[in-house]
Amino acid sequence: SLPLARQTTHVLTRYGSLVNMETLMACAVGAGATIGLWYGGDKGERISSNMNWSLVSLALVFPLVYSIGQAFRRREEALDDIADVKALVCNQLLAHVGWEFSAAGTAPKAAWYGRQYLPEGFNERTHANLVGLV
Repeated sequence: SLPLARQTTHVLTRYGSLVNMETLMACAVGAGATIGLWYGGDKGERISSNMNWSLVSLALVFPLVYSIGQAFRRREEALDDIADVKALVCNQLLAHVGWEFSAAGTAPKAAWYGRQYLPEGFNERTHANLVGLV
């Protein structure tokens, strides 16, 4: 079992994108409005004696559900961006490893054997450098 401080830190880092200032403000406004309506009558009388709790629960739950949905949407966008970067790095690797070009000093398309003049281990170093980027 983890110490309490470490458990709290773990929970905050894991769910930190779900609980932000907007979520806390929405909960505070919803709870404040509910308490205000329940106890805010003149001379201690209630403003509404028959409160519709389904509307209150909707007012409290909707902002939370919306915030959670937005957090998952941001996560999906971040995953899409990461996939784009990985695809670009993969294309860069394939271009460096497999692209055939003409040798220096020859006419274009005359001798497409320029790869033989590359330094020893070029493909492996290129692969290692591009994997290091990802």
